[in-house]
Amino acid sequence: MVTAMEPPVAYSPDEVRDEKVKVLRALKPIRGADVARFTVRAQYGPGHFADKPVPGYRQEPNVSPTSNVETFVAIVSRSTNGDSRECPSTCAPASG
Repeated sequence: MVTAMEPPVAYSPDEVRDEKVKVLRALKPIRGADVARFTVRAQYGPGHFADKPVPGYRQEPNVSPTSNVETFVAIVSRSTNGDSRECPSTCAPASG
């Protein structure tokens, strides 16, 4: 979101927030068949970390083995605003 913002008048929390709100208001809605085309939902699966096996989401304690809860979401969005108008942007969480 920060890359789609116009520079704020000042770098105060209120001014930065106002510019972020402008970006959110300028997003084109994703409707109908475009939802499947421009979004991804997923769960993490089993794997290895530091040469040790780690469980997938459905193997975690207190999680149903048939759970459909997503642990990852990515969205490709387009803006109706200024310089960002023709530039798609992808929003996905950073891995920790």
